[in-house]
Amino acid sequence: MTVEFWKELFTQAAGPVFSAAILGLVAAYIARRAQLRREEWSLRHELIKQMTETVSSLYNETLRYDRAVNLFKVADDEKVTYRKQLDEQYRESRTAGEVIQDRLEAYFQGDKARACWHRTIDLLSMRYFVLIKIGIPGTLLDKYLGDGHTGLSERSKLLDLKILQEFYEQSRKDAAEAVLTEDLRR
Repeated sequence: MTVEFWKELFTQAAGPVFSAAILGLVAAYIARRAQLRREEWSLRHELIKQMTETVSSLYNETLRYDRAVNLFKVADDEKVTYRKQLDEQYRESRTAGEVIQDRLEAYFQGDKARACWHRTIDLLSMRYFVLIKIGIPGTLLDKYLGDGHTGLSERSKLLDLKILQEFYEQSRKDAAEAVLTEDLRR
């Protein structure tokens, strides 16, 4: 076996070995990209699930309270029970909403998901305030006005349950859409 033989053998073997190495690297890259994409979709779906659970819990409790107190006109002692349950759900949902808002701010490059989510929570907060029929101070109404909060521009709209409902439904959809489409931080 001469040097020429080994040289020829090396030349013949180098091509397939080199090709296999390149294909291995490409396959690893593709597999990693697919894994990252699955992780991103998993994160997005988990966020939407948490968002839906948070707002649905509060929204459903406001419906329950409204029906009991305003539609069925329950006795005063029952009103107190319904009010306590609503107040507790409000506190829980606001806390969960803040956690979600911080996650949205941390995970996404832009501000759309966080802003839509903030608007959704603020609209539900106004619904809560209107339903419990407290005298809402003008300073609180002013705080909830504008694009940075409810998206509503007039105090009278903040006190209208039908308008709050319409804006809430759209804002909830916008927040979920933003979570699905906004670019994640890398």
